[in-house]
Amino acid sequence: MIWLTLLLTVIITTAIVYGAGWIRRHRETHPELYKNRGVIGFIVWLILQY
Repeated sequence: MIWLTLLLTVIITTAIVYGAGWIRRHRETHPELYKNRGVIGFIVWLILQY
């Protein structure tokens, strides 16, 4: 059970780090999306796209 918790922790940490890097790159290529949105607003917008 401990290994499962560790595995989930690693996956979540990797997802957060990768997601932050992706948002940073996306912000550079699509600056107009970020003019009146924070990171939370962007995440909500991204979820609504799917």
